[in-house]
Order: sequence, then C-alpha cells, then structure tokens
Amino acid sequence: MSKLSLAGAWKLRGEFMDVTAERYNEVLRKMDAAPVRATLPAFLKLEDLSEEEQAEFLKDPNPHFHVMTDKANHAFPSKYGFIPMTVPGDVTTALIENGIVEEPFLKENTKKNQWIKDLSWWLVRDFDVTEEMLNEDIVRLNIEMLDFNADIIVNGMPAAHHENAFCAFSEDIKRFLHVGKNQLVIRLTSGMELHYPRDAVSFYCASENAICDQRVYTRKPQFTYGWDWCQPVPTCGIGRSIEIEAFSGAQVIASRVDTLKLDGDDAEVEFHFEIEKSDMVSSAKCELTYTLEFEGKTVYTGKKTLMLVGGVNFAEERVTIKNAKLWWPNGYGAQNLYTFKACCVTKGILHEMQPKKIGIRTLELDTSKLEDGSRNFFFKVNGVRIFCKGGNWVPTDSLYLRTPKESYETLVREGAAAHFTMLRMWGGGTYEPDCFYEYCSEYGILLMHDFMYACAFYPDHKNDFLFEAEREAEYQTKRLAHYPCMAIWTGNNEIAESYTDWFPAPIKPERFYGEKIFNYIQPRTATARSFRICRPRRTSATAPTRANRATYTHGRSSAVTRKRSSSLSMSLRHSTASRRASPVNTASSAHRWKAPFAVTSTAPKCASITPSGSTTASLTASAATSTARLTAI
Repeated sequence: MSKLSLAGAWKLRGEFMDVTAERYNEVLRKMDAAPVRATLPAFLKLEDLSEEEQAEFLKDPNPHFHVMTDKANHAFPSKYGFIPMTVPGDVTTALIENGIVEEPFLKENTKKNQWIKDLSWWLVRDFDVTEEMLNEDIVRLNIEMLDFNADIIVNGMPAAHHENAFCAFSEDIKRFLHVGKNQLVIRLTSGMELHYPRDAVSFYCASENAICDQRVYTRKPQFTYGWDWCQPVPTCGIGRSIEIEAFSGAQVIASRVDTLKLDGDDAEVEFHFEIEKSDMVSSAKCELTYTLEFEGKTVYTGKKTLMLVGGVNFAEERVTIKNAKLWWPNGYGAQNLYTFKACCVTKGILHEMQPKKIGIRTLELDTSKLEDGSRNFFFKVNGVRIFCKGGNWVPTDSLYLRTPKESYETLVREGAAAHFTMLRMWGGGTYEPDCFYEYCSEYGILLMHDFMYACAFYPDHKNDFLFEAEREAEYQTKRLAHYPCMAIWTGNNEIAESYTDWFPAPIKPERFYGEKIFNYIQPRTATARSFRICRPRRTSATAPTRANRATYTHGRSSAVTRKRSSSLSMSLRHSTASRRASPVNTASSAHRWKAPFAVTSTAPKCASITPSGSTTASLTASAATSTARLTAI
C-alpha cells in the first residue's frame, strides 16, 4: 500500500455559478491568462485625470485573481489569475489570507462577504503518480470532508460528484490516471444555489436569523446559514484529510471493541472487523491478527483465518479479558485506554490498521418505570450511576474547517477541569474530527451525540435525500463506534417538539417530515453499526446484564433549559463554585453528587439541569441526573 497526501498549496479562483464542471478548460485558461490592463471610458482622456489618478491607472494590473464587489451589489470575478489556497481549508480563509475579504467577524464584514455563496470555486492541484501505484488493484481518492456541492475532475475527465459534507468521499480513480504528472480539479459551491425555490417543507424552518431556509436540503452544518447565536457565514471548502491511496490485497476498514459484561475483575468483550478485499472477482485466504495492549504490554492476541470475497467482509470474536483495566468518566476513576491493533495478510501482502485507543467499560441507559408513573433517565458506567454535568457543544468557529487541533484539546481539558462528565453534541453543528473524540475519551467526557439535523422538517419524501441520510448515518456511527466517550446517539435537535408544539392546527404540516430518517434509518444504522449500550431490567444496582443493541433515542426535546454562551463554543469560566464541585467516590454506586446544581422537571419528556449558586459555567442538561425523574413516555 502507498499513500500520497494532497494537502498543501492549491490554486483557487472563483467563477460565476453558471460556469459548470464541463467548462473546466475555460477556467484553467483563465488561471494562466495574462493580466488585463484597465481601460478608460470613451469620454475620458488620460490628461483629464489628476496626477494621482494617472499613476493609479498606469500601474501594472494586479496579476492575481480578485473580485469587484462595487457594481450593482454583485460580485464580479476577474477574468484571469488565481490565488494560493492551503488545503485542507475554507475558501473564505484563503480570501482573507490573500486580502480579498476581511475577517468575517470584525465590524459588519459578515454581511459584506455574503457574495461568496454566489460564486463557484475552483481548486486545482498537480501531482505525480508512479508506475508502482498504478500496479495496485485500487487507486482511490479519499477526501474526508467536501463542503459542499462538489464536482471531481481528474485529467480532464469527470470522475465523480458529491453532495454531503457529513460523509467522506472515496472513489477509485485508477482508470483516469497515468504515470507522471496528473491534474485534479475540484469545483465547489456552498450548495445554496441548488434549492432557492420555496417549498412547503422549507417554509416550516423559516427563521429571521437564517439567509436560506432551503438549508434542509443540504447535508452540511446547518448553522452556517445563520442561527440565533451566530451570523450566517456560507462555508465552502475541503476539510481534514485528502489523499490518494493505492492498495492490493485486504485491509481492515472499520473496527471496534464492545464490552458485553463485567465479571469481577474480568471483562467479556467482542471484536468487530470490516475487511475490504481489492480483487472484486475472486476469493482469497486472509490471516487476520489483532492485539490489545495496555501500557506497552500485550494483554490479548487474536488470530483468524478467513476466506474473503471481493469487496466487504465481516469478522467477529468474543473473548474474556482478564484483570481488565476499566475506563471511567471524569471524576469517577481513571480513563484507562487500551491500544487496539490489527493487520491482514492476503497473498503475501501485509496491511496494518491504524492503531486505535479503546476503553473497556459497560454503559447502561435506565428508563425504567417508577411507582408514580414517571421514569428514570440516567446513565450507569460499569454499574455506577453517573451525574451528567456538562455543556452544549456547538462548533468552535463559524469557519469550522479552520479550527486547529489545539483548540479542541484546550476546550475538552477545560471542561474536565470544570468537572464536566458529559457534553451534548448539538444537531445544528457538525460531526467533529477524530481528535475531538480522542480528547473526550482521554479526559473522560461522555457524549450524548445528535445526528446533524436541527429545528426544521427534512425532505424524507425525496429518495436522493434518504440515500444521503442513510450513507451519513452509516459512515458516522461506524467511524465513532470505538470511542469510549460515546454514550448515546440522539436523532436531532428539537424536531419532534417542533411538530407537536410549534405550529397551530390550521397550519400544522400534514405529516412529520423526517420520520423516515429519525424513526427508521437512524435506529437501524445505530443498532447495526455502533457500540453496545445496555438497557437492563431494573432488578438491582449490580453490574449490567448482557448488552443488547439499543444505542439510540429519537431526538431531544427543546424544553431543556439552555444557557447560551457568548462565544461560538461552550464557555468555561472557572469560578470558585465550579472548581468546588468534587469528584464522585466510585466506591459506592449509591453515591450522590453534592454539587451546586438544581435538578428540576420542566416538561413531560425531559428534565433540566440549571446552574444555581455563584457558578458562571455555561451549562446544558446533557442528560438528567440520577435523581431526576421523567414523566412516563
């Protein structure tokens, strides 16, 4: 296997929206075109200008791509040139760095920069391909995030189209390549131009804060169109990793380790593997080897001999890990992490999986019925009730692709310092990069994770939209399944409640648009592809019974009291009160927190945690505490 990173310097220019992918040659010519010198209108002569105006007129033209925005409130891209853009990154960031626009969050620049959404953006990169790469069975272009409407052109040939920022792009492009210099062109738009016409579904997400209610048709971060906590900043770019991968044989493309039950110091776990074989028209023997290591020492080694067919294959094994070191949430014990490694050997070709950090822990969600008809709603980790104290996570920057890894680490670390045990991942944002989930696992922060749908009905009457919804759910649940921080998937933000409460009978929609996604696609996918969570019978407070596949709730009610942060991400102000909350004693599962928070039942289907005392941390109820009770659902 070999990999070629395409991160780094690219060429960028903008075009009118009707310059579509088939006109790529026209765009390439403009990139290399000579600068055009300015001309005077017929009624003016050079001598009519002042000396200063003459000097300005006679100077050499700007050789780089630029945009004129002072004509009829429209953006006019220059007919020549390009600017450099660092990939991964957002188009707006490149425009800032090249002096075409100012930082959106200064003055009123957000409004001035709205024209960015009205252009198509063209990125060009040359790269070299070796004969060795083309001798492999598959040569795949992998792009972790494309925001949003993307056409992929390889050596002048249309290779693919992609319209989902929440699902990675991956396509075998071997047939388009040749030895030596090759060229990749990616045409991107923000996606708004696709759905400008009004329709009944988008009417129901109308917001005075948003610039385009048709956001419901675009699978990209919904907040980028504007929300009640942020200005609209239409995003457009290439995010996270971008590379060409050439391989033959077989490789592990997805894996996780589920903890089924604890028995004294031992843990019963189950390994899950998804293995891809490159030759699609034959079978082959594969030797799969996998290990768990703790603090540099191997604690388990597994081996399987498999007969693989072309494409995707699956393997599982259930074993007992002796003297297991358990993973605990912040304040309840150590965040013990094992290193999970695997490799495949097929026809003498070895491929190693990227090592993963996993935690051995059971997690239960108890919604058992109580004597007064209400229900519990609390989490237990390793048989211990967890006080879920934390915040509501929204993207750290409206230009979310420019958030550095260090910012994620700082925010998660500060959350742990404030004694957070859980973050709720808001459905109007994005599925964060892997580093965020690694930090949450390292610092012991559980996640109640929305799928990325918020405050709107979604067009589940369109088959192409359902296709993208299913692809997205499968990709994200599989990607995040091995992280011990993942507590539960929830369907969306405030959508079920919007159907029942937001619209009076005379204008209420005829059905719940989105039900095919939230009530069918997501539960099926989370059950099949994600981690295990227990729903044991309420018999005792002992360790969990054998796990089942319940990993999902349909959505989150908006009645949870929310304290908005003044920043674009959670605000962690370390007051005396927030530092005073002490960790839980894990010796007893009956231990109750003595923290400065009041737990109140505010709505039939949810409970909220609101700050009391002098704490100033911005908090949201990620889940009810062990003392909260919910009315029966």
